[in-house]
Amino acid sequence: MAHKPRKAPSLPKTGKTVAVLGERFVLVQVGASTKKVRAGEAATVLVSRAGQALKKPGIGRETVFKPGQGSVFAFSVDPSDPDRVIREAADGSRQTGRLVNGRFLAVKAAA
Repeated sequence: MAHKPRKAPSLPKTGKTVAVLGERFVLVQVGASTKKVRAGEAATVLVSRAGQALKKPGIGRETVFKPGQGSVFAFSVDPSDPDRVIREAADGSRQTGRLVNGRFLAVKAAA
């Protein structure tokens, strides 16, 4: 049985186009939000908090490696060669390699 093509949702009649990504995604601003924002969630407060969090580099190991998650890796740039990536497993083992088409390929160590 053939699938019927889905009807595209109708676009708002008013608003300002903010961004167009490809043929099928358009971001349109239609007006001010009517939702009340608490003082602690205002943009200025959130930007300040994000700035404080980004002031120190890295993410804690406990954030990346949680018990029972299976094969999770942390990736970082090799400080001696920015073209290489270091992949670290939860057990602390490290591999150096490259990202090719979104996949990690290990590089053999120089002898």
